[in-house]
Amino acid sequence: MLTNIHVNNTLGIVEATTSGHLTTEKIQADIDNMMKLSEENQVFKFLLDATGVLTAPTLSETFQIFASFPRQYKQAVVMKQSQPTAEDARFIETVAYNRGILIRVFETREAALTWLMED
Repeated sequence: MLTNIHVNNTLGIVEATTSGHLTTEKIQADIDNMMKLSEENQVFKFLLDATGVLTAPTLSETFQIFASFPRQYKQAVVMKQSQPTAEDARFIETVAYNRGILIRVFETREAALTWLMED
């Protein structure tokens, strides 16, 4: 579930934290909410802390969600390498890269922010 979402005006990003057992519907709803907030505030960089995610939908279901992620957004995801969903996140990162979509996975918030702030 998405437990926290807000605009960080200092950094010019939308920040969110998600955790627990994710479903396809919940992921899509969370993405829609993040995009709505970003459009309202004209902020197109996302920082998602997913270090608390325990399970996610199947890889093919997750692929369907992120294969068409809009190109105007830049999203950094923070995950621990030891998480059960980390390998799937890396696959999604590769799919996104191959489609020109800016989604990257990092192990630390600092590394994610460094990438997000690059132009």
